[in-house]
Formats: sequence, structure tokens, C-alpha cells
Amino acid sequence: MGANNEVLPDIYVGALKPDDLFLLASDGLTGMLEDPELGELLGANRPPQETVEMLITEANRRGGLDNITAIIVRVDSVDAPALGPNDTQPIVPPRV
Repeated sequence: MGANNEVLPDIYVGALKPDDLFLLASDGLTGMLEDPELGELLGANRPPQETVEMLITEANRRGGLDNITAIIVRVDSVDAPALGPNDTQPIVPPRV
């Protein structure tokens, strides 16, 4: 990962929710598609494999100037974190 001896990854912290999607992709994909286009294709509610194939096809259609690697991770469910002795259980409203 990366062309240098030392690589500093981008790290994001947040809460996971069911149906969240994560795209891990090389610059062969992100260099050919803009963020709004990626968002539109990811938001189309298709199976992850089908979405990956569409993303790669679109990047190649635009010239595919580099190797393209893409993985989509979909969160199907989220277990409550284990509580420590001083933690309290948060109240989570039901999904409507």
C-alpha cells in the first residue's frame, strides 16, 4: 500500500449502522471517478459485487489509466459493544 517506505493511512472514526457501505479502492478507480459519481453508484442499493463490477466497468470506460482494485464492505448488523464495569447500556430507539 503506497509507493513509499512509510505510508500514513487516512483513519476515520464513527459509529457503524446496518446498511453502511465502505469502499476500499485503489487510485485506478478513484482517479477515474469523482466522489459524487462514486456516491451515486454506491447509493443504488445493489449487491456489493454488482456495484464493484459497475465501478470498475465505468472506470475502464473512461480510460482505465491504472490498475483498478475495489472492495465494498456492507454492514449487515451491528452488535452492541461489550460493557465495562463502569459503562451503562445506551438506549437505542427502534428503527422505523
